Amino acid sequence: MTYRLDSDVPFSLGEVVPRGSGPPRSKGWLRPPAMPIGLAEVLDRSLQGGDDSDFFYWTSAPKNDRIVAWVFNECQSSSWRKKVVDQLATYITVDVFTSCGRFTQKVETIPENLIKKYKFYLVFEESFCSDYVSGEFFNVLNHYVVPVVLGGANYSALAPPLSYIDARDFRSLYHLAEYLKYLAGHRGEYSKFLWWKAYYSVETPSGLCRLCQKLHERHAPKTYADMAAWWNGLDFCNVSKPQFVDFETVTTP
Repeated sequence: MTYRLDSDVPFSLGEVVPRGSGPPRSKGWLRPPAMPIGLAEVLDRSLQGGDDSDFFYWTSAPKNDRIVAWVFNECQSSSWRKKVVDQLATYITVDVFTSCGRFTQKVETIPENLIKKYKFYLVFEESFCSDYVSGEFFNVLNHYVVPVVLGGANYSALAPPLSYIDARDFRSLYHLAEYLKYLAGHRGEYSKFLWWKAYYSVETPSGLCRLCQKLHERHAPKTYADMAAWWNGLDFCNVSKPQFVDFETVTTP
């Protein structure tokens, strides 16, 4: 039982599941519906008998002026994540919270207290490995804030489209910053990233329950002659990284 999807019992620290009678994950993600570009359009649609969920997208968008937050729990100045964030902060304001500096709160408590005050939250994974996603990603998804991710996982398999922003999709940190500023200044565009909350929710799966379920399935016995070879043999932590990531300081889980 590991985080890897090719494990006999894959285990994740979070899971996006359909609400109510929504389509099962096996059918694939729902696609984002057409989104309003302004409140006037939302009200007009409502008067004409349109989908009330349009109003949900608009009113759910954070109304504060704080744009980007990041919680940093490593005090080493050589951390690749800190270097990337420092560079990003030259193009857009990033509020950094850490127990290493003037903020003395336990770093684990900061997201719950501050995350809802921001439009974006940086989820830069400590390890650049296929399938590896920390619980922080799902914690952020559970709020009305858009995670900006940077890691080695296939995020499209973990969360619906337009529920996160992948830094790997941008040519540079400058282009990422410009996009975040654009969304922050256009509330209708930003609210498009909240569409999925009307159809999905975030849950914390039980690893023990999944293990128990697996034990009750009828499968032929399976053995591994060399677990180390399975764990290290497929270059799971040799995924492509953006040029703005320092390869030498990326760790493995």
